[in-house]
This record gives sequence, C-alpha cells and structure tokens, in this order.
Amino acid sequence: MGLTAGARRSAVAASVVLVDADTALSPGWLVVADGTIESVGEGTPPPDVPVVARGDLAMPGLVSAHQHAVDLLVAGGPTGPTFLDWLLGTYHAGLALADPEGCAAAVGAVRAATLAAGVTTMVDCWSVGPVADAARASACADASIEAHRASGGRTVFAVMGNEHPAPGWDAAGAPIDVHTLCRPHEVTLLEVERLAAAHHRADGGRTLVAPSPELPETATAAGLHGALELATRLDVVLPMHLCASPPSRAAYGPAELERDGLAGPRLLAAHVSAVDTDDVAELGRAGIAVAHCPRSSQALGGAAPTPLAALRRAGARGALGLDNASLNPSRDLFAEARAAIGWSHVAGDPLDAATAFGLLTTEGAEAAGLGPSIGRLTVGRRADVAVLDTSGPHWWPRRATWVETVVASATAADVSTVMVDGRVVVRDGEAVVPADVATLERAAMRIATERGWR
Repeated sequence: MGLTAGARRSAVAASVVLVDADTALSPGWLVVADGTIESVGEGTPPPDVPVVARGDLAMPGLVSAHQHAVDLLVAGGPTGPTFLDWLLGTYHAGLALADPEGCAAAVGAVRAATLAAGVTTMVDCWSVGPVADAARASACADASIEAHRASGGRTVFAVMGNEHPAPGWDAAGAPIDVHTLCRPHEVTLLEVERLAAAHHRADGGRTLVAPSPELPETATAAGLHGALELATRLDVVLPMHLCASPPSRAAYGPAELERDGLAGPRLLAAHVSAVDTDDVAELGRAGIAVAHCPRSSQALGGAAPTPLAALRRAGARGALGLDNASLNPSRDLFAEARAAIGWSHVAGDPLDAATAFGLLTTEGAEAAGLGPSIGRLTVGRRADVAVLDTSGPHWWPRRATWVETVVASATAADVSTVMVDGRVVVRDGEAVVPADVATLERAAMRIATERGWR
C-alpha cells in the first residue's frame, strides 16, 4: 500500500472545523485545490466537490519541532546513570552500528506512528553517530530522507554535525572514540548541500533540508557562521540544542550566541532549560524559537523545565517536540502539550490551553519556519489537516471552548484521517504507508546484541 495522488479538488467536512485558536465553524468545511486550501465555510460543503474526509472535528495538523527519528534503533538501550552515558554510550554508540536499511525502517516507523497521531510536520535533527565512515553516513542519510518523503509527511531534515568534542566527552569513558563523531564543518555543510540538491523543496515543498550544529559547544565560530549562512540561503531554520544542562550552559550561553551572530529568529533552539532570568531576557529579545520536549527530558532525569512561559513573554516563540524516539515511546503530541502544561504549573508559571494549542499548530509552525504555509486552516495555506473522533468518553464533559476541549481531551488514538498537502496520508487511524516492523526489529536487535544491551 502506498500514497496515491489526491484529487485536484476535494473537501473535508466536520461537525467542527477548528480553524485556529480563535475560530471554530460548527459545522464546517474546507475545499482543497492542488494541495492548498481554496475556501473555508460554515454549513455543508459545495455540492460539486467530492468529500474525501468526514469526522467530528477537523483542525490544523500538528507540528513536532524537535525530533530524532532514527534513534528508534537504540530504544531499550541504557539511559544512565548520567546524561553523557546515554548520549555517548547509547545514542551515538548505538547509531554507530546503524545501516541504511535500519535507518529507513526506523524513520518509516516513526513517521507512520506520528502521522497517525496527527503530526503532519516534523523537524528531524538527524545523525548516525560516527562520521569517520563518510560513505556509511551518507548512505544512511539518503535512506532516512527517502523514508521521510515516502511517508507523505512534511519534513525539515536537519543534518547534525560536530567539529570537536564537547567539554567532558573525552573523559566520559564512552565505548566509542568521541573524535569519530567530529569532522570539519566544511565537510558537514557539503553533505547538507548534497542532500539539498536532491531533496530540498521536493514534493511541492514538503521536504526541506537544513544544517544543524548538534551543540554550539562542539562547533567553531566559523562553523556556526557557515551553518547560519547555509540556512539563510536555503531559507530554513537553524535547529540546535542549547542550554540543555548546566554544563552546556556554562560552555555556551546567550552571550556566546550573540557574539557568534546566531541570536535571531532563524535559530530553533531545543530544550533551553538551564537558563536564568537574565538568559531568558536575552534570548527573548533575540526572538529565537524554543522547542520544549518535556517527556524526553523527564526520561533522562531532567529536573529543570524549559521556562517556556517566561521565554514567550520575553519575545521568543515556542513549540513542542517529541524528541528522541528511544526515550519517548509515545508519539502523542497532544500528551506532550499536557505534559508541558503540567510542568509549567509545577514551575509556578503556567501555560494556558490557548497557548498550548498554538504551540501544537500556529506558533509551532512559525517556530519551524513554516508560519506562512501551515498551522491554520485558512485560504492560501497548505492543506495539512487532522480529523478527530470526539465521541469517546474522555471527551466529556466538553470544556467552555473547543480549544480547551482539544487540549484537555485529545489523544493520538482519536485521529481518524490526516491530510498533508491535501493528500490523505492516514485513513481510519492507520498510516497509508505502514511501518516495516520486521526490518526495524531485526536492525534494533542487532544493535542491542552487539552493544550488549540484550
């Protein structure tokens, strides 16, 4: 089973069309022409347009602004006792054994699950650990991005790179040589350009390619400048982990970000949890975007939540991310929103439902650099739509607004139909392009066995 071309002109009809956080049509409809929303209205759809999706509630497709899909291959590996034990001993050491077939299976499985959960857009920060074998890394990248494209989803494929080990890596006792994770930035950027030549803005613009310094403390100033210049030329965001732990913050913070010219709206920074009030003010003034990934942070014992409410008040844009597939087995971004709300209440600076809905849709799209294209069901935007079944008992009683109801009640299992660019990619709750679980299981088992995890 695979994707087929959608009708040139088709309609979605629902008891409620949640256009954005401010507008709900009940009942409502939207007409799609050549992948773009042509019209939106209340009542019944035009009689001359075939209805390809019906349901209780239609809303914009969700945006996961920070993920690592291929690391599903290392699920079940050890997660401690320290962050470096996991990063170097599980993530990088496990992916050192990845091959192209396994990468394709992992990415395909993550996309099948996330699309079925209503996530139409993913920023995938990608690597397979050591890059000393450049041919292996390139083949794995090709297989991974092809799996993204085959899924029908919208993707920012961000190729991570390191130029030198971060402070502490050499002394961490990793099972791999940490220097094999590094190469000159010119080599990494050439690899990004190679992938961009084949895939950037392919499939009507669904697939974008971007550079992504893994950590600013593993890069040189020249490498960061080069990555920003390439991101600007490709007109994409620059994803990067930032201030995710006190050691990371000590090595590279807002002052260094300003010094190196990265403090601006093109930066999509993940985590940003080890920051103080002065840092928040500086990052907010710079207008960066911040991807909050609460459940993967908790999986690694993170004690400090991303101060997203404060960052947004200071001027940053927010988003949510499912992060590492090996740490966060759920593909449910609705649950991620509730985790972010819960953590914000614990921190004493709560996020409300309308903000959370925006993080899932409109603001998340802006953070990913796709604000003009997706995130709202309005005329001229790409037709990325999730249709939900709201009949389950967990949807009752309804809240005061549909936005509050969705944020409080929706789950991945409620998603029935999903469209990307007007093409149906999920039907009856199942991805049109299914996961290759047999290949995935073989690849993951081989890595776990060779690393001694099983």
